[in-house]
Amino acid sequence: MEKTINGKKLEITLSSFKEVMQLKKAVEKAIQRQGLVIDIDGVDMENIMNSKVSEGSVSSIISSILAVDTSEDVERLLFVCAERATYDNNKINAEFFEHPDNTGNWELYYPIMFEVLKVNLSPFFKGLISLFGSSSEMFAALLKSK
Repeated sequence: MEKTINGKKLEITLSSFKEVMQLKKAVEKAIQRQGLVIDIDGVDMENIMNSKVSEGSVSSIISSILAVDTSEDVERLLFVCAERATYDNNKINAEFFEHPDNTGNWELYYPIMFEVLKVNLSPFFKGLISLFGSSSEMFAALLKSK
């Protein structure tokens, strides 16, 4: 996968199945520990994007994102998966984010690591969405909106 961030090329190669499974499980554990709850009021399955999400659900989603972000297992496994990525022909590892002025490429951490996460986990969700049959378009639209 190739993407441009700040005018420079990010290239990500899918990690091994074993590495990705470990990352997927670490993300799931972080979310599970947080207790993600999504309460959609007045769900219209034909037009789910017009359904209202409760304030508690928004708070729960934000808390789950923070739980994933603060998980040491997720961070460690993201770096394992990022070893197969380059940004402007530089390998993505902890040293990539270091710099003498102590900020280095820190501003690139979230954009790069989100792409590493997305590239490695999206194949699982594509397969999961297909299991919902005729509702798969609705789930795909819901995931794209996030």
